[in-house]
Amino acid sequence: MGNKKIWLLLLIVFLMINFTDPSSSFAKKQHASSSTTAVETIHSKALQKDSRPKHHKLTYKIYLPKGYDKKRSEGYPVIYLLHGSFGNENSWDDFFGKLDDMIEKKEIEPLIAVVPSTGNSYWVNSAKYGHFESAIIEDLIPHIDKKYNSIADRGGRYISGYSMGGYGALRYSMVYPDLFAAATLLSPAIQNGEPPATSGAVERGSFGEPYDPALWNANNYPTAIESYVNQPNRVPIYIVTGDDDWNHLSEKEDLPADAYKYNMEVQAVQLYQELHRKNLFGANFPKWEEVPASPAELRIINGGHGMDVWIKGFQEGLKYMFGKTESTEMSPIYNPDTYLSEKKGTVSISTFRAPSLFTDETDGQDELKYVVYTPHGYDQNAVKKYPVLYLLHGSYGDERSWDKFWPILDEMIEKKKIGPVIAVAPVTGNSYWVNSTKYGNAESAVINDLIGKIDEDYNTISERNGRGLIGYSMGGYGALRYSLVYPHLFAGTSLLSPAIQHDEAPATSGAVSRGSFGEPFDPDIWEAFNYPQALAAYGRQSFEVPMFIIAGDDDWNHVSEKEDLPEDSYKYNMEVQAVTSYQFIHRSNVFNRPFEKWEPVPGSPAELRILNGGHGMSVWAAGFEQGLLYMFENGLRSAH
Repeated sequence: MGNKKIWLLLLIVFLMINFTDPSSSFAKKQHASSSTTAVETIHSKALQKDSRPKHHKLTYKIYLPKGYDKKRSEGYPVIYLLHGSFGNENSWDDFFGKLDDMIEKKEIEPLIAVVPSTGNSYWVNSAKYGHFESAIIEDLIPHIDKKYNSIADRGGRYISGYSMGGYGALRYSMVYPDLFAAATLLSPAIQNGEPPATSGAVERGSFGEPYDPALWNANNYPTAIESYVNQPNRVPIYIVTGDDDWNHLSEKEDLPADAYKYNMEVQAVQLYQELHRKNLFGANFPKWEEVPASPAELRIINGGHGMDVWIKGFQEGLKYMFGKTESTEMSPIYNPDTYLSEKKGTVSISTFRAPSLFTDETDGQDELKYVVYTPHGYDQNAVKKYPVLYLLHGSYGDERSWDKFWPILDEMIEKKKIGPVIAVAPVTGNSYWVNSTKYGNAESAVINDLIGKIDEDYNTISERNGRGLIGYSMGGYGALRYSLVYPHLFAGTSLLSPAIQHDEAPATSGAVSRGSFGEPFDPDIWEAFNYPQALAAYGRQSFEVPMFIIAGDDDWNHVSEKEDLPEDSYKYNMEVQAVTSYQFIHRSNVFNRPFEKWEPVPGSPAELRILNGGHGMSVWAAGFEQGLLYMFENGLRSAH
């Protein structure tokens, strides 16, 4: 036989194999990194027994890592990936490249991934879609453990889901904690209470046709938690969502006026309170100490309901589940050695006799102390004009309160992240930055006296687009108030762990105990100064003040104060209040402007971040940098 005939015969055999063998490239996909995926189907007893005739097959996609060894003595961990609405076994394909990269870089160990396909089932047993929950738990998991070299126990089994899949991943974690070691929820489509009438949970039949609230409640996570707390296993849960997810207020008359309560970031922070901030297991613990809870983390980052949030959240969630260190973007670390620069600014301390202080009711407190930072190369005799940042300290603040931030400014200016700025840090003790009988007219001294003096003494851009505000803790309260009450004076604001409350202040808080709002505390004074009142007036004028809001998910937990506060004292927690303020400032129609149904709600510009950290510099340094960039990108004018 000639060479041509031999090669022709080999070609025919090759083509026949590739078109008929299910293990060929038509059934399996090999990635550049040599990981492989394949679509497979099993017969499910759970689906066979449900009310849908001839509906007994469950389809899934399997991902096997590079170098997968079915005979390896140590099995591979398995992660079950639950898709969102209208999803299928291909819905996680865009995530596999990230798995390849993370395994290749040894950020996580090699693992198997399984993507079941269940349509719009909401991952529960239902008459319309079939018993998919039982199919996953009773049929698919045992099948995977039998067919593949998996770690066939909860210590090697993980789960993640996005959107509707996040609902399923949360439910499975709570109902079957004996099966899963950890979970990651990406923009989970959850509701602590009733779902919105326009949601897929109501419209698509997973919870009855017509929708049955009893079915919803029976399957919803608050019910699942009731059984979770009565067993010994703990499932760490990593929760990620974007601050620009769907805004239910855009649905207008289809939903109630408080439809912001359905928004993804609101529901995420509520879930976090339920799992991690409440005394979930009713354990005894010392007052003021850490509250015993189920392990969880909350991250709210920039983005909507899509891959920009989910890919990043998936990557960080994998690290969390496998006990690895998160990126500093999600878990910032304050290191003073990071902020080293050759060109340092000058810091000086001054006092002046503020007219607003010597006309108030306090004795002997007529002078206002303030600190001024001028950038390297500042020349008082030059014509160059500089923007001014007004920095408001927290409780018990003094002239040293911002010392850790001056090197950050030096570094940002030297590396041209921002242009040169002047920064002014007034010192007002525990004033809460308002006018009071105890501390004097601190607010008036800053607004009416200090700003004018700084504009007179320094080369400033002496108009609103040349002024910004930054405040941490109590200073965040002041910065928010000044932004809303004096929007004609400021072009941008950063709130670092702001000590704010939408409603009443906690009885144990500095707002109540330190005299800024009356001695004894006067709720009427508090309400008059509080931001909801200021926001109402803000909405009646034309200036917009962009705001960057950041807080840590491990800030002070008011539940630790036990009997000193009401049972629902988690509502006072910093991350809850940050999310709440964001709803009223950015997600609501603050200015009462016309907009089309289903279109973006015209709120006041703002960004929200909830990162890993407490009430301190790890969060504040990150927020200071990010907030400055945000303010200069959104209206604060650079030096010229």
